[in-house]
Amino acid sequence: MKNSVAIFEEKLNVLENTNTNWTVRKEPLVSQVGNKPTSIYGIFRSDNGQFLGNVKERYTCYQNHEMLDLLFDTTNVLDLKVTNGGYLQNGSKVYYQIALPDAYVGKSNMKRNISALNSHDGSMSIAFGSTNTVVVCQNTFHRAYKSLDKVKHTINAGERLKVMVENLKLAIQNDNKLIEKFKVMCDFELKDEMIAKITTKMFNVDLNGKINEVSTRKRNQIQTFSNNLMTEINLEGKTLWGLFNAVTRYTNYEMHTKDTDQQVESIMFGSGYGLSNMAFDEIMSYIEKNTIELIPVK
Repeated sequence: MKNSVAIFEEKLNVLENTNTNWTVRKEPLVSQVGNKPTSIYGIFRSDNGQFLGNVKERYTCYQNHEMLDLLFDTTNVLDLKVTNGGYLQNGSKVYYQIALPDAYVGKSNMKRNISALNSHDGSMSIAFGSTNTVVVCQNTFHRAYKSLDKVKHTINAGERLKVMVENLKLAIQNDNKLIEKFKVMCDFELKDEMIAKITTKMFNVDLNGKINEVSTRKRNQIQTFSNNLMTEINLEGKTLWGLFNAVTRYTNYEMHTKDTDQQVESIMFGSGYGLSNMAFDEIMSYIEKNTIELIPVK
């Protein structure tokens, strides 16, 4: 069993390695004219003064080290480990990742993580989500789960830990179900109707309309996605899993090609997240509609 010094050093290493070894402070904001006090407070990073967002008076800062303390206690109960993390939007959102055993889906190995997220701009409470990466092409898919509103507002440390443990267990169960759904996608042949449906939803175009009514930008985007699809079919086969990977390839690499932080932000919170999850929901809806359930004879 690790002693307190070893645990402290391990936490400090995580903070340093993820560039999250800083705190935030809440300061009252005043009007530009007359320097009069307002009911709004600003959140600022203490290390560089970066402004992160506006909050109300009742908002309580939950520091990175406090979140990591709670995550270490939580993962220790379940014999797991915090392995990675980082921040987005200059630090307004912070995340840490908890590694799960790898899974094999289709023709590829998959790295599995539960992401624990928090914000310093008041936009969200602590939340868990699945963040899975297909190793062969590094396509990442993030699926968000319910925010844990009770965590910050629970005074009793024992109750706070209990809430976190139960919700981490639930997040792991959800991730296991997600992997099973990925495997089901591998069993379904990819048909033209699903390619058309996903393409139409992604780019908001009528594929049956006149080509001159589609902008050059849209046509280029569709061609790029078509190229992604051919790449994934060659890797994973002509299946719905191949189609889904084509979407995540597009949202991972085509939407934000120059800025890594912007790419991660898009996958976890932004437009990439929206498109990838839309495709997931559409594909699973298609599978459910085309799966014949055998009703047991009474």
